[in-house]
Amino acid sequence: ERFFIGDNDKTRCDVCYTQAFFLMFLILLSLHILASLSVDRCFLLSQPIKYKKKCKPVFAVVTIISLWFICSFVMILPVFGFGEWEFNRSMALCIARWQPFE
Repeated sequence: ERFFIGDNDKTRCDVCYTQAFFLMFLILLSLHILASLSVDRCFLLSQPIKYKKKCKPVFAVVTIISLWFICSFVMILPVFGFGEWEFNRSMALCIARWQPFE
């Protein structure tokens, strides 16, 4: 049976790892951005006067860029041996399986 992207196991593993990285990265990034927006809105509602002084557009840009770096760092950890990418047959997805250093 021919795989539409490649014939050998190395290509299949590379496709699986790439798919897993981007899937988990985007899920993690979405959750963190939603959480930061919730904290931002909570701060706006609880302290509206201080909000206008402290929360500038630069702060939002720095927050989003830092979230991108943090999520990228977390999702690159399996490359360095903390966790691994694996194919989950029940979900038909490649996902990260986290495990501690041994």
